[in-house]
Amino acid sequence: MKKIKSIGFILMLCMLLGSALADLKEPQAKEDESLKVLDEAKKYIYEKDWEDAVSKLEDMVQKYKKSRYLDESLYWLGYSMQKLSRELDNFNQQIQIKQEAVQHLNKLIQEMNQSSWVNDAKLLRIEISEELVKRGLNNYKEYINGSLAESEEDPETALKLVALDALMNMEEDKAFSILKEVINKNEDPQIRKKAVFIISQGRDPELIPFLIKLAKNDPDQEVREQAIFWLGQKRTKQSIDAMIELYDSVSDAEVKANLIFSLQDSDSPRAWKKIVDIAKNEKDTRLRKQAIFWFGERKTPESLAVLLDFYSKTDETEFKKQIIFQISQIDSKKAVEQLIKIAQKEKDPEIKKQIIFWLGQSQDEAAIEYLKEIINK
Repeated sequence: MKKIKSIGFILMLCMLLGSALADLKEPQAKEDESLKVLDEAKKYIYEKDWEDAVSKLEDMVQKYKKSRYLDESLYWLGYSMQKLSRELDNFNQQIQIKQEAVQHLNKLIQEMNQSSWVNDAKLLRIEISEELVKRGLNNYKEYINGSLAESEEDPETALKLVALDALMNMEEDKAFSILKEVINKNEDPQIRKKAVFIISQGRDPELIPFLIKLAKNDPDQEVREQAIFWLGQKRTKQSIDAMIELYDSVSDAEVKANLIFSLQDSDSPRAWKKIVDIAKNEKDTRLRKQAIFWFGERKTPESLAVLLDFYSKTDETEFKKQIIFQISQIDSKKAVEQLIKIAQKEKDPEIKKQIIFWLGQSQDEAAIEYLKEIINK
């Protein structure tokens, strides 16, 4: 009975504060959520956990259909499905997953034809289609023949892309030197990006210095971002030092956003210290919010203390809202108690409505009692 009464009070409060829900519809929050899902999927890809990667990416493309990261997610979904199909023993399951992968790649190619991921998707579609044709599904020849026709204007580039894929099956020491030469000398950024992905899967001792050099100096932003991502996956002192130095030396907001992700992904104390510094001192509000987002995702007593300190030292409404959201995601009585204290002191009605909204999502008794107090005033 007590739970039913609690739900009743929450519903009543939600009706009274209906306008608060509309105010909380922040497109940037949705983008942050979709980016988080994509980044989690990339972790599974790096670990070659194809089943979890597929599950996470399917969740991404279903829930965030308007995300600006949808094109990249569709590519990685097709890629992960192809990898997963090769691990299955059941022939029919292999075929089904490969066909689904092609469907996702088609969506990217046909509906997002201006995306930078389209060329990669076409190349992957050729690879999957070739395997399907070998298994007797001749209707997939159209994707191979169509791609050959598209490549007539630039046969050299098409040949190099196929050759780079073939390097995946070579011995690493042989492949590394060839890939370095391709990255250093080829003027096509799409080929360089593909080569960076391939070379980053190796463990050559020269790899990290080479990725640092690319992250600093490659003329193409996407190639630099690719190098930054794989630097973060290496999780060494050398790579973390390089990322911190890069953050302080670059001005491009997208590169900085990639660095924030790679720093948090490394899970290093030095990296987290830098993220706190970004949250305190970065002039770009979006980057500060991103730093707060990742720090809040740790959901530790330390992260709660830092979030509260941030809140007490800022007057920026958008920044306060981000901090409130992150505190609300920490599942502890102390987090609820702190939200109540903030609500009792906060003078901004918009922020106060947001706090009350998140308290309304809690089943904590202290939150319910506070909501009763508001209603009975």
